Amino acid sequence: RGSGGRAGSAGRSRGALRRCLRAELLKERTLPALWWTVALTTGAAGLVLWSAHAAAPSGHGYGFQEGTWTWTMVVQGGFLVAGTLVATGEHTSAQGRTTLLVTPVRWRVAVARGAVVAASSLVAAAVLVAAAVSLCPDGWVGAARWAGVRVVAWLVAVALVSAGVGAVVRTTAGALTAGLLLVVVA
Repeated sequence: RGSGGRAGSAGRSRGALRRCLRAELLKERTLPALWWTVALTTGAAGLVLWSAHAAAPSGHGYGFQEGTWTWTMVVQGGFLVAGTLVATGEHTSAQGRTTLLVTPVRWRVAVARGAVVAASSLVAAAVLVAAAVSLCPDGWVGAARWAGVRVVAWLVAVALVSAGVGAVVRTTAGALTAGLLLVVVA
């Protein structure tokens, strides 16, 4: 075949990757434990902000940059759990076999899962950080803005690392333990 065969092959490959992306997004959206994780992480983020507001002296403003470390330590646990659940969710049932029967090329599944985890964690982190910075009395001052950008990047990285660990370990408990050691201790 000439170059026409390659162009057709590339088109089929892109179509398969798009289908794989849609399937991974659907799997992520329909995972009940992930919705609980989102709710608990949002609640924990709110509690940390409420605690900071209650501890601040009367009339003293504070910015997000002052409580970034504490807020991030609490919230990153939710991103660690979410990334792990997305990667290990299908290995607890026969869903992994179904995925590989439908899409036998493993790199497509890995790329699609990584893209879905990155995109969804970026959106979730941006929304959480934007809400946290907006609720601080000092608001969007320069230092808070840059602290927010760094926290979003860190939370996305935590979700991706935990998804990678989950893909390697394939059990939720083992992946959470390894991810916790990797992200929090190391």
